[in-house]
Amino acid sequence: NYSEITIDFLNFILNLGKEEFANQIVFESFKDCRNNEKVILFYSKILIDKNNPNLALKLLKKALTNNSSSIRILSNIGYIFQSLKEHKEAIKYYKRALNVNPEDYLVLFNIANCYEETLDWELAIDFYKQSLKKHGDNPEAKRALGSIYLNLEEFNLAKLYLQECLSSDKKNTEALISLMKLSSYICEWKSVKSCFEKI
Repeated sequence: NYSEITIDFLNFILNLGKEEFANQIVFESFKDCRNNEKVILFYSKILIDKNNPNLALKLLKKALTNNSSSIRILSNIGYIFQSLKEHKEAIKYYKRALNVNPEDYLVLFNIANCYEETLDWELAIDFYKQSLKKHGDNPEAKRALGSIYLNLEEFNLAKLYLQECLSSDKKNTEALISLMKLSSYICEWKSVKSCFEKI
């Protein structure tokens, strides 16, 4: 009976080097403990860390059959597909998560990030802005918008978002590099020097 599986127990098994046994008991747990979401999410992360995303996907998809509206499971499946560069599949699962909770700014951010990775700037901008409407204090969304506007050569908007990012995350290296590039394009050499000194 695997209904009482805990994260501590799994850690104990893994520390003994018994990965196959750990795999077996996690998959067997579906028979007795179908809603043990914490264990499933924990173990899927272990599988990803061990460079086994396909087994993690199998585990999460199986868990999804028991709980089709779990935002965490849907988002984790999306994340794995995104890490595998399968952006269409990632967006599909992220959007399913968004259907469950349209207010989830992290899901909106992840969708935007997928569109950014595929160079679909218009949709990336749209979803980053939606994410910021739900949670305005997200420096990474501001940095991403700044970088996209820099690529689009919309320098005023790029500068606005990069500076907003740096106002709440002063050591954001990517934002500093983007602002340094932008400043060199528009010949603001003091800003170039200032950014360079902070990197």
